[in-house]
Amino acid sequence: MPPLDLLLNRLPDSAHIHAALASLGSAGFHTDRDLFIADDHVIVQRAKISPSTLKLIKARLAETLVVPHSLASDLAAEEESRAFCIPTGFLGLDQELDGGFQTGKIYEFVGGPATGKTQMALFVALSALCHLPDATVIYLDSGNSFSLDRFRQLFECSSSFNRFHEQGMTIERLVARFRCIPCHDAFELVSVLEAVYEACSCPPASSPSVPSRTSIGLLVIDSVASILSPMLDFQKDVQGHVLLQTTANMLRDLVQSGHMAAVTVNHIIHFGEDKALSNTMSESIDFRSALGTTWAFTPNYQLHFIGGTVLDSSETLSSRSETGGFENGSHSAPTQHRIRVIKRNLIQPVASPIFELFVGSDHGLFIQS
Repeated sequence: MPPLDLLLNRLPDSAHIHAALASLGSAGFHTDRDLFIADDHVIVQRAKISPSTLKLIKARLAETLVVPHSLASDLAAEEESRAFCIPTGFLGLDQELDGGFQTGKIYEFVGGPATGKTQMALFVALSALCHLPDATVIYLDSGNSFSLDRFRQLFECSSSFNRFHEQGMTIERLVARFRCIPCHDAFELVSVLEAVYEACSCPPASSPSVPSRTSIGLLVIDSVASILSPMLDFQKDVQGHVLLQTTANMLRDLVQSGHMAAVTVNHIIHFGEDKALSNTMSESIDFRSALGTTWAFTPNYQLHFIGGTVLDSSETLSSRSETGGFENGSHSAPTQHRIRVIKRNLIQPVASPIFELFVGSDHGLFIQS
């Protein structure tokens, strides 16, 4: 509790009040807590002040101690006014994601190698840049695998971005708001998240290397498993697990306070029989992502990437183009993956039906229900 002399500027400016406060201090009443837990008669007798003076002082102190409050409905309305959603442009997938990638939510892309996770992460980054023209995307790259050519081809070959092409949007304009930051270990990851958090909490230009609060729309970590897994040694010490929990807590806090969406890319661990290509996967959730149970509660949604088959039929590819898939002139055979959405923010996780994910060798991307 603050000393009474620190509250002088909140009380009437008079010699009488100042003298009363000095008397209270001499009598052993140094803080507002001392005044409120003691009997008024005892205070008056010991401090030699009048009951009316004591009443005035306590009334003014009570005003300074009132905790400001807001109605839940007002807070919800304020949060809704600041919220945004990044659509993918694929109706079925957006419906399962409750509209797309939302503010305050963490999305995890989990699956085996070469199943389209990074391609989808780049696609979502492009969607954020297109749909949020004033926003910046931060992309943490653990393997130095980001390629501007790949980014460009994904934007030019995926028909989801056609209307942005028509509006004159170019890859050069999008890249101007894209920050790719190399991140090779857990310590660098925590440092970058702290810098982003500081930028979200402080006035603009407080952190020159990270955009200001109002401009960060999406944070992507590719891949969180590559960064954190080397630190997880169950036999030696707990440092890795502390860093894992710290990262999870910072990420959850960051998407809420920074009003942004986050995407993490993770590996998958199968136990027993490998059922990755089984149609029963649309009903069950028979897999575990890397980083263990501690991390499993971090994402609100998981997008599970399944398998991969190269299509030989050019007829199949052309039929996709007619329905809004790849750009016309894309002649290379795409790779077909499968993807499903798992809602983790429920008591019992719920899996969506499986979607077909087509990734062309020319780096286009198309999703079909």
